[in-house]
Parts: sequence; structure tokens; C-alpha cells
Amino acid sequence: MRRIHKISMIAVAVIVVLAIIGYIVIRSFLTPERIRRIAQQIATEALQYPVEIGETRLNVGFRISIGVDEVTIVNPEGFRDRPMLEIEKTALNINLLPLLRRKVVIGSIDATRAILNVEKNREGEMNIAVLIPKDMKGPGWNISLSKVRVRNSRFHYYNAPAKEEYRLSDINQDIDFRKNRISVAGSQKVAVPKTDVLPALGITISNSVIYDTLSKDVIIDNLTADIPHVTVHVNGTIEKGKDLKLAGDISAKDLAKLRELLPDRYKMRKLSGRMKTNFSILGTTSEPKIEGTCSMEGIVIMTEEMERAIENVSATFSFNRTSLNDIDMRGNLGRTEFKIKGAVSALNTREPMFDISAMVEGDLRDFESLTAEMKDVKLKGDISGKIALKGTMKKPRYSGDLSIRSAEIDGIGFAKPLSDLNIRGTMQHDALRINECRGRIGKSDISLTGTVSNFGKPIIRLNNRSKLIDLDEMLPKGEPARSSSGKGMGVTIHGTVNIAKLIGMDMEFTNVNSDFSYVDGIVDLKDCRAQTYGGQVAFDFYYNANSPEPYRIDARMTGVQAQKITQRFLKFDRLKGSLSGVVDMSGTGLDKRSVQSNTSGVGNLRVVNGEFDNFGFFVKLLSWMGLQGQNTVRFSNFNSGFRIANGRATVDDWTISSQIGDFLTRGSIGLNGTVDLQIAITLTQQNSAKVKRYHGDWIFFTDKEGRTVVDVLATGGFDAPRFRLDTERIKERIGGKIKSEFKKKTKDFESKIKDILKGIK
Repeated sequence: MRRIHKISMIAVAVIVVLAIIGYIVIRSFLTPERIRRIAQQIATEALQYPVEIGETRLNVGFRISIGVDEVTIVNPEGFRDRPMLEIEKTALNINLLPLLRRKVVIGSIDATRAILNVEKNREGEMNIAVLIPKDMKGPGWNISLSKVRVRNSRFHYYNAPAKEEYRLSDINQDIDFRKNRISVAGSQKVAVPKTDVLPALGITISNSVIYDTLSKDVIIDNLTADIPHVTVHVNGTIEKGKDLKLAGDISAKDLAKLRELLPDRYKMRKLSGRMKTNFSILGTTSEPKIEGTCSMEGIVIMTEEMERAIENVSATFSFNRTSLNDIDMRGNLGRTEFKIKGAVSALNTREPMFDISAMVEGDLRDFESLTAEMKDVKLKGDISGKIALKGTMKKPRYSGDLSIRSAEIDGIGFAKPLSDLNIRGTMQHDALRINECRGRIGKSDISLTGTVSNFGKPIIRLNNRSKLIDLDEMLPKGEPARSSSGKGMGVTIHGTVNIAKLIGMDMEFTNVNSDFSYVDGIVDLKDCRAQTYGGQVAFDFYYNANSPEPYRIDARMTGVQAQKITQRFLKFDRLKGSLSGVVDMSGTGLDKRSVQSNTSGVGNLRVVNGEFDNFGFFVKLLSWMGLQGQNTVRFSNFNSGFRIANGRATVDDWTISSQIGDFLTRGSIGLNGTVDLQIAITLTQQNSAKVKRYHGDWIFFTDKEGRTVVDVLATGGFDAPRFRLDTERIKERIGGKIKSEFKKKTKDFESKIKDILKGIK
């Protein structure tokens, strides 16, 4: 025991002596001047580029390290005025035994708070090109490096031509050198700048990678990127630097947190659910092959334009670089369920190919308020359909069928709901062919066929045949009520109309045929032809269901019963005969009261082979002239030009060729019964004689044919008119200043009406 103790004491003494001797040797060999020289040689001979070094120091303990503070490498000329590399502290850890052979062998390097700025200038040159690795050997020393540690460091890359910047921060990496293997493990944060597609992102990357310098193999034990709320993980190998055998996964446990990552044009009001993707990357670095599967569960989607969310969406599909396969997606909008199956190929081209089938089954109520434009539209009824899509989005080919049963739609511009709606359609190529569409609006029936194209903003072409259409039930009364009219549908409709009987607005038409269009709530009928009041009528009709724009009716009539039409619009039922003419009207309401108070318009009318039957104004006028007992005034033609302003009619001119004589009238006749007229009456020879005998003291102008012309001023009202001679015009007529005015005015009327009525029959 004493012997062992003695030997131990001797060993300790030897170790202490050797340590003292080693310390003396190290201190004598690694003088401050030699330390600085070693650091300077390592930097300058290895890089062959100016390096600024701060203070150096030697730390001797169980290990020996050389500390270097504030290492700086300036940027080359032609780059930004900032250091290319800054290292706050560097430690070179030196192996002890080689020092006894007067050799410096650096086992590891520790770099703390390093900043590396990599830059490409406008000429496409890289600043780090000056840092070309060299053989780090010199007389009396060499480097055998086994580890490099980087702590709390940063990396900054700036691309001047592209104006791009990328930053890595919090870089903590351990780089180990073991024979022919280099292993790198650690983590860093990447700052990705904002783009048109993505907002600015902060990504944390952790890695554990081994590189074999002989085989060129890269072994990825772990490569994980933590993007906000999304994790991407990859592992595997890259054999010989080119053959890929990688696997990975992408997971997002809460898609709601991804809303902030979406571009502005894809912003969501609601987004939630889970997503998991597994993938493999095979092939080579030049021709990688990516395959994988993706699953989504509990997805809720609601875009900025939507007022209701699509819910309970689940989906699975497989994918590769060029296609999505085995798509199986399902979800619901309220009680309406949908299913989607199929594939999408040619994703690497500008024209992906679709082979998709979709099924929908549910209730139209679920589509109420789906978008802001539909917030006032009320829907109900059953909807079902099976649709297949093949081809590209530019050249789609559709097939399948769609059915809507027992539906009701309210709030699309009609006074009453569209009810009992049944639609049966077939998808063909790029359009929906409507095989049947039947419904009712009050008593009005609708029966049409047609097509629907451009499903983004539908364009509908329809051919409608109806037995009865009642405008009073279809068009809103006065100011539209929000619940029954709202905005027009955001669709475009063109087509033709054939209506056996059209009623409303105190009118009745039969055999109505017209072309029409409906664009965003605006109804526009062109060249509508029909029979009414015993004659033919053609008109154009414009109406904006959105308001406040007024309706417009431009009508052309021939052979219409004058009594019925004048009674309808002028409250005047004493005129009989066959009426033709042109009337252009506008107003802000289509009910009877609105038409009478708000209608404005202009027109020219002609009545032939008619009579004024007991028309009080004429009876009193003729009696005042001395022609008593003329209760019925028959005429061969009666021409009238008139204006209507806010429900008040003004008759600008009359010309009447009758058995009494020729009447030419100017002035106004209000709907309230007031008159203010200038009347020139050219009497027949027989009636001229009667008037002269009755008014022997009057001065009359008599034409070459012996016909007397009487100029009269009429004021007051239709019921109690007041008459007096227009002495000024009589003087002008006798003086020859007024010539052939009746014939000229008659020809003007005939030419106006003749040109407009061409082709009406």
C-alpha cells in the first residue's frame, strides 16, 4: 500500500513537472507576436485578400486557444460601402501535442456574431469571388481542422439587378470534419421579402446534413422549415450528388392562421381546417420526380365576395410534378351537398387539362345571400345535378344534367315572385341547354327553352312562349320594395318572346312577338309587334328594374281604334276612326296612376274615316259660328301632333278635313280641360254662305274657290269655351301674308307618319 502511494506521488510529480515544462514551452513558442503572425498568415495566405484583425490573445488551460477580436474583410471595389465579413470574436482551438513538435495544429474554430454580406452587383459579379480557398500551409505550421462552430451570426444576400434581398439571422451551426465526411447541424432564421404572391415571411430552418467528400453523397438526417403555421420536413439522401432519394411531409394544423399569408386577391373572410401532405422526391437533380398524397379535413372556406361559407370540406388526392390524380372532394353549403372527383393534368403548361365530375344535391335556399349581389334575392326549391368537365379552361367540354324542381325566386326585379319553377337542362360542350323551363309570375305563365354559356358571368339565350303575361303583376308598383325587387340578376339574357295575350297598364295585346334582352336588371325589347285595339302596333320597350332610370316606350300604330287609345291615354272618348301614328313616351312608374301623372312623351297621330261624336267643344264652336245642330262631325282625315309633359298633354297642331270644312288648330289642350287655341276654319261653300248670312257684319277672307276662312281664338275650358275672332290673323290673311298653311301642314303630317310606319304591317 505504501508502495502504491509512493508510485502515485511520483506520477503526480511527473505530470506537474511536465505541465510546467509544457506551459513554459507554449509560452515561449506562442508569443503574442507569433500569435498575431499565425492569425495574419492564416487570413492573408488563405484568402490572399486584405484582412483587418483586432486584438489577439492566448488562453492556456486544459486546452489552448487563440482569441482574435474584430475580424473585418472589406467589400471589393464596385460593391456597396459595407464590410463583406465582420466577426466580433474568433477562437482558434489548438491541439497540445503537436506543439511539442513545434507545429501549430488548429483543431476547431469558433466564430461568434459573424456577419457575412454576399452581394451581386449590376454587372452580375459576386463580391465573394475574391475569397478563393487556398492551401493553408506555411513553414513551421499547418492546420488540421476538425470542427467549426458558428454562433449568433447573420447572412445577408443582395441582388442588385433583381433588387432582391434575403436575410438569415440567428445562425447557429456546428460543422464537423471526420476523415472524408463533413457534417453540418444547427438552425437559422430566413427572412423572405414580400412578393406579389406572398407577404414577407420569417422561416426557421433546422438541419442535420452529412456530406461525403469521396462518394459525393449528401445524407439529410433532418431538414425542417417552420413557416408560420406550416411545417415542412425532408430527409433522405442525394447519392453521388445527383440521384435523389428524399421523402418529406407538409402539415398545417390550423388553416385559419394561414389567412394572413394569402395574397390580397385571394383573401378569405373565413378559412379553417387541417392539411397533411406526404411526398417523395426521386430521379436526379436535373430531372426530379415528385410524387405524393394530400388530405384535408374540416375545411371551411368563405371568400371576400361570399356572404356564406362552404363547410365540412374534406379532400384527398395524389400528385406529381405535372398532375393531380384521384381527387375525391366533398362538402356542403348549408344543406346542399357536393362531391367532386377526377384529375387535373399538364400542370406544367399554361393550359392544364381537366377530367372532373361533380355532383350537387340540395336546396336553393342555401344559395341565398351567397354573394352581396344576391343578398335581396329569396330562393327555395330543390336542385340536383351531375356535371363532367373535360378539356382546358379555354376550351372546356361539359356533359351532364341539371334539375331545379318546385322552385320560387323573389327579388330579381318582378312585382311578384317567380313560382312553380321547374328547370331541366343538359350540359353540352361549353353550354347548358335548357330543355324545359316552366314557371309563373302571378297569373303569367313562362315556358321557354334556350342555352346558358360563359358560366363566370352567364349569358343566357331564351325562346319563350306564354299564353298570358300580366305586366301589372310582373313590374313593380311605383318605388320598388326591397323585398320584392332588389337589384337585377347579374346575368345577360337575350331571346325571343311569343305571347298569346299580354295585358296590363289598362291595355291588352295579342299575338305579341319580340326580341328582348335582360342585362343586370335592365329589360330591353326591340321591334315588338302585336295586335291591339283592332289594329297593329310595333314598339320598343326599355325598363330598368334597379331604378331610378325611367322606362321608355316608342310605339308605332296602324289601324287602331281611335276611341279606345285616346280614352286610355287622354281620357277622351269622343273620337272614332282608324288611327295610325307614332308615340314616344317615358315615365317612372308603370301603374295607371303613375302613367297619368308621370308620363312624358311626344307623338304624331292620324285618324281616317272617323267622326267627333257629340264633342261638346265642336258643337259649341259651330253653334257660335251659326252652324247649329252639328252634333256629329265626320271627317276623312284628322292629323295631330302632341306633347305630354309630366302627365299633361299639349296639342301643338290639328288638321281636320271634314264635311264642315278644313280645321287648322294651334295651341294647347291640357288634360285638366283648359284650352288656349288658334283655329283657322276653311268652310265649304255651302257652310260659308250660312256663316256669312248669320254674321253679316263680320269681315271674312274668301279664297279663289269661294270658301270662307274664319280665324278664331278659343280660351277657357272644354266644357265652357269662350270664342272670339282673331282679328290680327284676319288682317294678315286679307293682306296676303298667310297662304296655303292648311295644305302645307297636312303634307308635313303625312310625311312624318308615312316614313315611320314603313314595314309595320
